[in-house]
Amino acid sequence: MAGPKAVSTLDVRDVRDETVVHDAASQRIHVLNRAAAAVLRMCDGRHSEEAIARELVGGDSALLVRARNDVLRILATFASLQLIET
Repeated sequence: MAGPKAVSTLDVRDVRDETVVHDAASQRIHVLNRAAAAVLRMCDGRHSEEAIARELVGGDSALLVRARNDVLRILATFASLQLIET
């Protein structure tokens, strides 16, 4: 099953404790926190939403439900900003 994929027009760079994303298509800049940056880096078309959540919690099943919800929320935001293809 294919997962979300970052659009090809993104330039992603780490700047100190944040990740800066420049979207050349919209000429917008986004600043991501660590969690959102980790999710975006896994938006390669190969990681499903579930796989992204599992990767974030490192196999801790107690945190998986919360991670799933967080990943879905982050992906919805990315989709509304047209940073990913679903």
